[in-house]
Parts: sequence; C-alpha cells; structure tokens
Amino acid sequence: MCDVERFLYRYLDYEKEIKYVEVELEQEKFKYENQKDSFLRSSIDYNTKVSKTNNISRPVEIAVDGLITHYAKRVQNKVTRLNLLCSLQDGILHVVDDAKLNMDEKMYVELRYYKGIKVFDIAKKMGYSERNLNRTKQVAIGKVLFCKAYLDYVDIAK
Repeated sequence: MCDVERFLYRYLDYEKEIKYVEVELEQEKFKYENQKDSFLRSSIDYNTKVSKTNNISRPVEIAVDGLITHYAKRVQNKVTRLNLLCSLQDGILHVVDDAKLNMDEKMYVELRYYKGIKVFDIAKKMGYSERNLNRTKQVAIGKVLFCKAYLDYVDIAK
C-alpha cells in the first residue's frame, strides 16, 4: 500500500474516532453536569449541618470548584480533539476535491476509502472488472498524489 492510500484510509479511521470521541464527549458532559449538581447539593447539606446557615464554607467551595474545573477541562479536551479530527478529515476531502478526479475516480475513492467497501463489491456496483477498476484506482491515486505533493510544497513554501 502506498502513502497516498494510507493518507486516504485515514479518512475512515478519523470517522471512527470522531464517533468514539463524540460518545466520550457526551459521557463527559453528563458526568460534568451530574457531578456539578451533586457537589453543590452535598456541599450545601454539609454546610447546613455544620454551620446552620445557607452559606457554603470556603474549603468546601474550593473543593467543589476544583472538581467542577477538572470535569470542565476534560470536556474541553474532548471538544479540542473532536475539532482536530474534523479538521484532519476535511484536509483529506480538500486534497481529493483539488485532485480533479472524474466521476468514476471520485466514486472509487468515496466507496473504497470513505466507506471501506471491498474492491470486488465496488467493481460490481460500477460495472467494471476488477482489472479495469484497478486502472481507475491507479489514475485516481496518481492524481491525488500529485495534488497532495503540490499542496505540501505550497505549505512548505509559505
């Protein structure tokens, strides 16, 4: 497998990781909200028993703030990771769009690298033999390689 194919296969890897991070993010948000409510309720109960007032004692307030901040940072880290993955995925789409692929080449790239469909099934769907599809693949890979190399060169020149 060549570097361009590895580059294109990352799209599917990023897609899977995005879904995983989205689930983790929802779990972290849920934990954050539950912990925040729980900490605030328990600190008020503790404070009421200790001081018979509705004011939260300073040490308890500091502890609650620290825990809330901890969960907020975890949520923010997940959001940052999600944004990075989406950006990387968009970069792949950008390179492929700039490669000026014809319809068959685009269809092959989308089915093979974005959806993970096997070559045999793609050939059947497109009405090609696997051998003819391999030619389409080679042309598409060549165009993407040229475009990626050009874009890498432009980035380095900046």
